[in-house]
Amino acid sequence: MPIKKPRRLLCGKAADCQKEKRGSAPAFFLTALFFFLFLPFGTALPLFLFGLLFLACLICPFILGYRERLSLRPRHFFGAAVSLLLMVGCLAGTYSAHPDNIFGAASLALVYLCALFLAITTVTAYYSSHPPDIHVHCIVILGCALYGKELTPILKARTDCAIQYYRRQTSRGECAPLLIPSGGQGPDEQIAEAEAIRRYLRKQGIPDSHILTETQSKNTRQNMEYAFGLAMESIPSPTCIFATTSYHLFRSMLWARRAGMGGMGIGSRTRWYYWPGAFVREFIGILYATLPIHCTVLILLFLYCLL
Repeated sequence: MPIKKPRRLLCGKAADCQKEKRGSAPAFFLTALFFFLFLPFGTALPLFLFGLLFLACLICPFILGYRERLSLRPRHFFGAAVSLLLMVGCLAGTYSAHPDNIFGAASLALVYLCALFLAITTVTAYYSSHPPDIHVHCIVILGCALYGKELTPILKARTDCAIQYYRRQTSRGECAPLLIPSGGQGPDEQIAEAEAIRRYLRKQGIPDSHILTETQSKNTRQNMEYAFGLAMESIPSPTCIFATTSYHLFRSMLWARRAGMGGMGIGSRTRWYYWPGAFVREFIGILYATLPIHCTVLILLFLYCLL
């Protein structure tokens, strides 16, 4: 079924809208800072921090299962498995590392990964607690898994976050932003995620003329590219932000910037016991999205130790 395009939306304040941007530079600055702070401790401090992460990723799934009445599956312990593997690496580096061999290079790599993880956590927390407050033309709502045809609590929270921003802007007498639910239909889903979000938006009183669904995307990168493409077809030079879960802000920001958006996002709050395991998965996704940078850093660290 072809997508019905809304009328072209023009806003009198478009020329005066400041396109704020957020990027990954603060995270890389903090990574360098933490790396040099951690160096005197070798792998001892990363071992301690990864140990705390392991405990959190091990305990939180049981709390999640009890609070949400969920059956625990192996994927819920993915974060614990990753942090345990990092702990083993730190222990190996502690007892067999020499600064001029491959073990010393591996130890520096683990210190770098620990510094990077802590830096990204810090920046994500800052972006989550300091949402943008700018005039926008559209808000992209990132989809995720459904309960049949209904929104999961996480997806509902994302959508409510976008609705709150929408209503706050319209209450000021400004042009109503276009809401763009984004997400295709997964193999175990009855309808597209964007369609489920659209139905929820209509129930909340959002007019159809202010909703444009994007039902083809399969991941965050495609969410940003396809949704922003639809926005540009409807609005000249649009200023867009995205709505997602707070722990998903940093990785979403990376793909938003690559799609041409400013990287500004609003994060819905989620219960604390979701964070440890979810953020480990996010961190791996961030590593993948910025892989050339980290490969370059790791190669330089190995060359420093081995040459």
